[in-house]
Amino acid sequence: PPPNPSHNHGEFSQEQQQQQQEQSKELEEELLRELQTTREALKAEESASKARQMRRRQLMHRSELQRLDQMFQELREAPERRARQEQQFMERKLRETKADVEKEKQQHNLLRQKLKKLRARGEEERKVLKETKRRYLKLRRKRVNLEISRSAKTCIISRADCTSIHLSLRGSLSARLEQARSSAGNSGSGGGLVRLLVQLPKSGESQSGAIRNYSAVQDMFYKILWQRVLRTAQIGEGMAAAGSSRNPNTQLVVADGDVPRLVRVLDHGAVRVWHQLRTLRLLAKDHQEVMRVEVLPVEEVGEQEEKKEDEDEHFIVRVTLAYSRSHNVYNAPHGIEARQEGTGQRVDASRISIDLGAAWNSFPEAVDVSTIKVHQSCGRGEAQRVLAALQDPSKASKRDFCSLIRTAADIMVAGS
Repeated sequence: PPPNPSHNHGEFSQEQQQQQQEQSKELEEELLRELQTTREALKAEESASKARQMRRRQLMHRSELQRLDQMFQELREAPERRARQEQQFMERKLRETKADVEKEKQQHNLLRQKLKKLRARGEEERKVLKETKRRYLKLRRKRVNLEISRSAKTCIISRADCTSIHLSLRGSLSARLEQARSSAGNSGSGGGLVRLLVQLPKSGESQSGAIRNYSAVQDMFYKILWQRVLRTAQIGEGMAAAGSSRNPNTQLVVADGDVPRLVRVLDHGAVRVWHQLRTLRLLAKDHQEVMRVEVLPVEEVGEQEEKKEDEDEHFIVRVTLAYSRSHNVYNAPHGIEARQEGTGQRVDASRISIDLGAAWNSFPEAVDVSTIKVHQSCGRGEAQRVLAALQDPSKASKRDFCSLIRTAADIMVAGS
């Protein structure tokens, strides 16, 4: 049967309280256990968190150490890397430079070949030019010889007026043509008379070269020229005096019809005298062995047969050649002299004198080799060899004055 509420009310309340207390204790214990468990779990989480933080710091330290190690490694490897890069760069540049050098060599070889061809072409052109120049000079010489042989005109009319004509000829020779009075007395073929006045040039000793007594040589040549003019005009020497260094004026009166012929003769003679004096002046310059040059009349050297009235005027050209082989040359007052015994002079030299006969109308193109004389002053006996060489019949084509002097000089030099 159901309990009686009124009867069991006190007992039920105690039991209920006791159960509630027990439940509270259990609940409290359970809560304490949960709290303890939670605390333990919290401690475990805190220690795990500390461990994770420590691990994290370790990892961070390790990462930093690795980064620093990598940086140090890069710093250690940077010079080697730069060296390798520079080496690679230099190798690349070396290959490029070698290629450029090879290309330059090829261009240099091409330029050398072109230069060689240009030099060969230039040499051929020089040979052609030299041959052309030689032919031109040969043709010009032939033309000049023809002009001289045909009395070609080289004079210039420097001034002219109503009464006179002034002419300038070769070699500073001048002439004046003026009307003469009828009382001058000349039975010419023309109706009028003309006076021809010739002004001979002054002697230039400063330009004489090795010519001895240059004024006398110049006067002699112009005297021969004036004599030819007188013979052309058929006037005796007593009617017109030849000019000299003291009285350089010469004159004569002729018929006006004879003037052109006389001017041609005078012009031809002026060119001849100018060429002769120039050849003698330049002889010592062209041949260093030439020591002295003298021009002597034939009468001073020896006797001569009487000449015809129209024969060329002859003279003697004496050339003194000297060649010294010694370094200790004795300076004598008159040039190189032979060594004298007892004087201590030591001279090893040769000196010869050559006498060449020549005609005024053919000198210096030709000389008379049959009258050549050679005198030895000192030396090794070159006189006989020089005389034999100058009179050699096989060299008849080379018997002009300059060629003979060159041959003699070569023999003296070869004798050393």
